[in-house]
Amino acid sequence: VYAFEDGIVHSAGYNPELGDYGHVIVIEHALRQDQQQRDGKNQNEKITSKVVYALYGHLGAKGIQGKIPGQKIKKGQVIGFVGNTAENGGWTGAHL
Repeated sequence: VYAFEDGIVHSAGYNPELGDYGHVIVIEHALRQDQQQRDGKNQNEKITSKVVYALYGHLGAKGIQGKIPGQKIKKGQVIGFVGNTAENGGWTGAHL
């Protein structure tokens, strides 16, 4: 499983209270938004960001080891691997 954007680890571990997602990693992603403002002849670019918390669930325990809150994650970085059904709530069949 790959991070879809740069971000920071918010939390990682096993959390059955989150609807039985098994082993999860939650990453805070700041999505960049470029806005152009036109002011007569001048054109200014304003950069803002929107924060999104992405929960990546049903991961294997080994894949999330070493992920700690505050750790920087790069876009495309491997953040975990799909876990087996025995360690993720006993679900059957492939799913994410």
